[in-house]
Amino acid sequence: MRTLILILAFCSTIISNASILTTGELKGEWKGAYIMNAHVVNFNMYVKKENNQYKVTVDIPSQNKYNEVYNIKVDGNEFYLSQLNKQNILIEYKGRIEGKNITGSFHFNTEYMKDKPGIFQLMKSNAKFIKGEKLPDFELVTLNQSGRITNADYKGKYLFLDFWATWCPPCVAKRPKLEAINEKLGDKIEIVSVSLDRDIAVVEKFRKEKFPMQWTHVLKAEKMRDPFIKAVVPNGLPYGYLIDKEGRIVAFGNELDAGKLESTVKRVLSSDY
Repeated sequence: MRTLILILAFCSTIISNASILTTGELKGEWKGAYIMNAHVVNFNMYVKKENNQYKVTVDIPSQNKYNEVYNIKVDGNEFYLSQLNKQNILIEYKGRIEGKNITGSFHFNTEYMKDKPGIFQLMKSNAKFIKGEKLPDFELVTLNQSGRITNADYKGKYLFLDFWATWCPPCVAKRPKLEAINEKLGDKIEIVSVSLDRDIAVVEKFRKEKFPMQWTHVLKAEKMRDPFIKAVVPNGLPYGYLIDKEGRIVAFGNELDAGKLESTVKRVLSSDY
């Protein structure tokens, strides 16, 4: 009960201090949770816009649910999300959009729960591209100026685009996970690591002394000043995109952190085999 009161108070503060969302801002990744009977469930909502209509999918990782399709209605800043699930149970999110926040009530319409609504809260992330979208076309010079790669080179293949640096501890923590993926799934997925280190020598020393990382490497010493990095990396490192055979993003951001990387890659690839 104390948790519920605190969340309600927080949601109230958000609504009172935020500005109304403009139409174009709904598109993107929204992260949040719903709480019902003091049980908190985290979920992510992804909103695309196609043919002037919103398309929504939802991930609930703790329930092993991914890419769940929902219907959406938006009237001004009134928000309604719904799905009739496989058990023929209507799930509803009824809320209000205020700036980069959506808050409201959660309804799980079973005989037992229909009169016991919960609450939910979503906050928009700063992700620049989300699942189902394609990254802009790119052309990158590989380490030591040994060649050039483009997104077209990976058509028909899975690609993991990995942004990292030797000075970033979470990035380094992900290296053994990437080594394992390359060893076990290297015939199914290509890896391209884009380093934001200051020079090639630093990366080469790291690879020689710690992890060889026998895959394609790119250096972007200008860091966030580089146009490509600025376009696709929303803030800090590590960051990454898992891209399918058609060039669409199928996982990105936190889904590809060290603790989730291997399970995410296996889950995505298993759906194609």
